[in-house]
Amino acid sequence: MMKNLMRIALLVLVIAALTACGGSSANEPTAAPAAPEVATATEQPTAAPAAPTATAKPAPTEAPTVAPTPTEAAAPTDTPEPTATTEPTRAPAAASGMSGDCSNPFFPVVEGASWTYDMTGTGASTYTRTITEVRDNGFTMTNATDGSDTPLSIDYECGENGLSSATLGGLPGAAGAFSFSVTNFTGTNFPPADQWKTGATWNASYTVEGGGTIQDIEATATGDVALTYEIVDQESVTVPAGTFDAYKVNSTLTQKLTMSMNGMTVPVEFTINSVDWYAKDVGQVKSMTLGDFANTSELVAYSGL
Repeated sequence: MMKNLMRIALLVLVIAALTACGGSSANEPTAAPAAPEVATATEQPTAAPAAPTATAKPAPTEAPTVAPTPTEAAAPTDTPEPTATTEPTRAPAAASGMSGDCSNPFFPVVEGASWTYDMTGTGASTYTRTITEVRDNGFTMTNATDGSDTPLSIDYECGENGLSSATLGGLPGAAGAFSFSVTNFTGTNFPPADQWKTGATWNASYTVEGGGTIQDIEATATGDVALTYEIVDQESVTVPAGTFDAYKVNSTLTQKLTMSMNGMTVPVEFTINSVDWYAKDVGQVKSMTLGDFANTSELVAYSGL
C-alpha cells in the first residue's frame, strides 16, 4: 500500500511541477452648337438681334466659374477622417495586455483569452487555460479541468528576461489535495520573443515545500525542482485546432524531494522529459510528456487573441 501511496504522491508532485512550467462635365461643350440652332430660327428679322444676344456664349465662361466645384473636391480632406477612426480600433489591442514586458507572441498575454486542450494518456482529461487577470508586471492564468470544481491558478511575473511562474496554487486530485509554495526561484519559463530561435536554451529552478493529504494520510514534502529548455527545431504540427508552424522545445524536469508520511521520510527523485510546440501569436499547441507518466495534450480550440 505504501508503494501505491508513494506512486500517487509522486504523480501529484509531477503534476505540480509540470503546471509551473492572437462626375465628368463633358456635356457642357454641346451647349455651343445650341447657339447655331437659334440662328436658324433667325428667319424672323427681329430674331436676328437675338442672335447677337446669343453672345450669351459667355455662358461657357460661366462654366469656368462653375469650376470652383473643384473646391468641393476639398471634400477628400474628409476622407482622411476614416483613417483616423481606424487608429482607435487598434488602441484596444495595446490595452489588452500584450504590451511591455508581458508581450510575448509565443505566450500571448491577453485578458480573457483561453485555450482548450484534450489530454490522452496519464491523467486523461479536457482542460482549459484562461488568462483571468493582467497586471502591469504580471498576470494570472487559471487551469480548469472538466469535472473538477477546483481550478488551479498560477501567477506569472513579466520582466526583461521573459515570463516566469514563481508561485504554485493548490492541486486538485482524486486522492485528496496537495499544495506547494515556492520559497526560492531563479531563471525564466518563457524567454523574450527575440530569443526564440533554434538552438536557444534557458532554465528555471525552484525550491519548494508543501503538504496535504494522500488517501486521508497527512504528508509533507520539501526539495528542489530544476527545469532546462532547448529549442531544437521549427516545424509544422497539426492538432484539432489546425496546422501551425511551431517551435519544438525539449525540456527536462529534475525533481529531488524529501517526503514525510506516516512517520516515514522518503527521498523522491526522478527526471521527466517533455516536448512542447509553440506557435507565434497562438501559444502552446501541443505537449508530450515522455516516460512512465506519458501523456499528450493537443489544442482543440482557442479564443480571445
